[in-house]
Formats: sequence, C-alpha cells, structure tokens
Amino acid sequence: MSFAPYAALWLVLVVAAAISLVAGRRPRLLVVVTLVAPLLALSLWLSFHPDDPIPTLNVFGRQWAISTAAWQLTGIVLLLMLTAAVRSIMDRPIGRFAGQFAQSSLLAAASLSLIWAADDRTRVMGLALFAAVWGGVALLVARERESTEVDRLRFPWVYLIAVFPLWLAGVLPAGRFVFGLLAATILIAGHRRENGRSDHGNPTLIMLDGLPLVVAGAVLVATLFATMPSTPDIVIGTAIGLFLLFSGLIRVWRQSPTPATRATGLALAGISLTAAVWAGQEALVAGIRLAVFVPLLPGLAASFPATSAGDQPADDAAAARPSLMRWLTPGSLAALIAYIVAAGLPLAVGFPVLASLYEAWRASGGWVLLIVVAMLWSLLLAALIISSRSLGNIGRADRDTWLRGAILLLPVIGLLSLNAIPSNVSWLVWAVIGVTAIGGLIIGLFGSGIDSLAGALHEALTLPQPADRVMDGIRRVGNAAVGGLADALTILDGDYGLLWILGLILLLIWII
Repeated sequence: MSFAPYAALWLVLVVAAAISLVAGRRPRLLVVVTLVAPLLALSLWLSFHPDDPIPTLNVFGRQWAISTAAWQLTGIVLLLMLTAAVRSIMDRPIGRFAGQFAQSSLLAAASLSLIWAADDRTRVMGLALFAAVWGGVALLVARERESTEVDRLRFPWVYLIAVFPLWLAGVLPAGRFVFGLLAATILIAGHRRENGRSDHGNPTLIMLDGLPLVVAGAVLVATLFATMPSTPDIVIGTAIGLFLLFSGLIRVWRQSPTPATRATGLALAGISLTAAVWAGQEALVAGIRLAVFVPLLPGLAASFPATSAGDQPADDAAAARPSLMRWLTPGSLAALIAYIVAAGLPLAVGFPVLASLYEAWRASGGWVLLIVVAMLWSLLLAALIISSRSLGNIGRADRDTWLRGAILLLPVIGLLSLNAIPSNVSWLVWAVIGVTAIGGLIIGLFGSGIDSLAGALHEALTLPQPADRVMDGIRRVGNAAVGGLADALTILDGDYGLLWILGLILLLIWII
C-alpha cells in the first residue's frame, strides 16, 4: 500500500490552514474550508486503513510509517480537529475563527509528523516541531484572551523539554523505556491552565488540551514497540501512572463544582499510562481516546449559555412538562455519558482499559494495586458526579440548544467501542467494575461534599512523625531541583533564548 493518501491528508491540513488565513474576509469560503478540510481528511483516513506491508515514506533519511496504532491515533487527531471546527462555526462573528482554524490545522499537521515517525531521529524532529507549534499557538491564545481567568498558560514552550529524554531514549538503548516514559509523562503533565465555564469557548483550546495526550500516546507506542518492559520498568511505569491519577483526582476536588476538564484528563491519562505498561498498545490507544474525549464532553457543555431563572418557561404547558424532560439538557447528557464511559461499562472505551488492566493485575496477583485503584476510581467517578451538577442548568431544552448540543455527538463517536466483549474477562473483574461504578454513583449523590472527601483522604495519608521528617528532606531536595530547572529555563526570557533552545535541539537531531 502506498503512503501517498496519508501525504495527501497531511497536505490538506497545511493547505487548509493557508486558505483560512487568506479567506478571513470571505465568511462563506471560510465556513466551507473549515468544514470540508477535516471531513476530507477523515474520508482519506477511513478509506486507507493500513494493511501489510505497512505504508512507509523515506525522505532525506527521515522515515514515516502508518502502523495500526498510528492509524488509530490519526483518527483521534482528525476527530478532535473536526470538533474544534464545528465549535468555531458556532461562534459569532464568523470572521473570528479564521485564525483559530489555521491554528488547529497546523497543530494537527505537527502532531501527525510525530505520530507517523518510524525511527528515532524522525521522532525527535517531530516532537520538536510539535512543541514549537504548540508553544507558538498557546502564546497567541494567551495574548488574545489575556483578560479572562481561564487561559493563563504557563511557560508555553514546556514541551520542548520532552525532546531531551526522547533523544536520550534513542542514543541510550539500555534506558530507552525509562526515557521514553519520561518524555510521555512531560507531555501528559506539562500543560497547566485554569479551568472555567468557558473552558472550551475558544476552539483552539480543544486542540491545545487534547493533542499533547495523543502525542504522548505515540511516544509510548514507539517505546513499547521497541522495548519489552522489564520488571523495574513496569514498577516505574505503574508508579508514574498512579501518581498522575492521584494528582488529577486531587485537582478535580480542588476545582469542584466547576467541571475540571484538564484535571480529569490528567487522571484518565494516568490510568491509560498504567494500562499501557501492563496490557500493551491496544489498551493504550483506548486509554488515549478515554483521556481525550471524556473531558471534552463536559468542557463543550460548559461552554453553552447557562439557563437563568428568567429563562425558565412560565406557561402552563411548560410547567406541566415531566420533570425528566426539564432535567434532560445537553449538559446533563454530557455528564451522564462521561460517567458511563469513565466507569468502564461495556461498549465504551473505558471498558477495554479497565478490564485489561484489572485482568493483568488479577493474573499476576496484584490484588493490592487492584483494590487501591478501584477505590481511587470510585472517588474519581464521585468527583465527576459532584462537579457535573453545575451542568444541570446549562442550556435550555429548546430547539436551538439541542442543535448546538449536536456537537457532543463528535466526542461520543470517539468514545464508542463496538468490539465484542472479550470472553477472557473473569467474573471478578466484572464485579470490580460494577462495584466501582455503583460506589462512585452513591458517593457522588449522597456524599457530604467533595471537600470533605479530600480532607478525609488527606488525613488518611498523613505520615507519622519520623516519616514526615524524611519527606521534608526529600521535599527540600525536590524544591532545589525544581529551582535549578527554573533558573535554567530563564534562558527563554532573553531575546534569543528560544533560538538557543532550537539550536540545541537541531544539534541533538544531527548527533542521534
């Protein structure tokens, strides 16, 4: 099979970005380009599923290839881009989204350059390109929305740091897995931004939040393909994944009752990384879909206009409407679907992630890990219930709101998993998933509040005095390391700081 259709797909994205900038003063042409480009790219993607032999391309010593995992990750990028395009058309005035669509297209093209990379040098170059484009777009978005409270993007060039461990993974085969894992962790946890009701009001934010997780998945796929993780590698990967899960859970608590989309994505990415280490590439790709599209549902719903008391229907017929119909809004549906998927129920991507991970732990005797993660997952599900209460009044149940809410179908498509339920899942795994889902629902509906849950867990994890002194010493060492890194990063504050960093990256690409 030829690589030409995928090269054409990439060119569609780049050309669409250029046309959207030129057509900024022609709204009709801009709407056509905004919709046709992602739909055409998705059509090419669906029409050319990779078969044996895998499509490859070699240009000036750089190699790209489309494996099954890369094809699936490409679909996530394109569906994310289509969601951002539709969201931009919903904005008014139309002329505003010319730059937004160009930014989304360039971000998608830059991410594909890494997702398709087939060797270490190309992968390092692809990550450097993605980090530079992501940083530039993030800086533009921060300047455009400087007056709002949701877009304080910290250190927009943070993903350039991930280039260095990825380079080390290529030049030090003995530490390939650990360095690849470190690069993926930076991509997952590097971006920090405040959450708010208009979290996804800017369509570019959909790409800025979701694409680093997809790129991290591509790095992990390449790492798992090149190296079979040893027992120490599995221990390190599990520790990092559970740390990300716990960090995301804490941030969801702190940001409640606002839907904490970034924090939820961090927690879900943590469990996805853990599943990748234990269950392989299939669980990883499903986990990336989970981490990208589950936070997107409440994020999109939260960008809808909230229903005020004056918006409520006052006529007798509306007052007689069944309570279920008054409750049924795009926001409530988004919260319900996000809960079902995150709980790991069948026919959704959460099931293969949790089922494969729990089954691997059951088979290896990892009962402690299974119980601890099941408890944390119940708390995360409870946090989703509590934080989604603010979505109940978002959007009136009228025709216009439901038309706007149709955009939620796009991330729902990304969350479906219609594969047959595997027969090798034991009854115990089924029971854990069911009990976790029911437990999260009960805690979320009848718990005294997410703050009390956070306080109780904090007290439960309080260390005894001797251990506390040891942790103080470790904390001081960590603070010193972070301070040293911050001092090193001040090079970016100079007029030519970014040029120095890009020059160093080019040197690494040349050396590898």
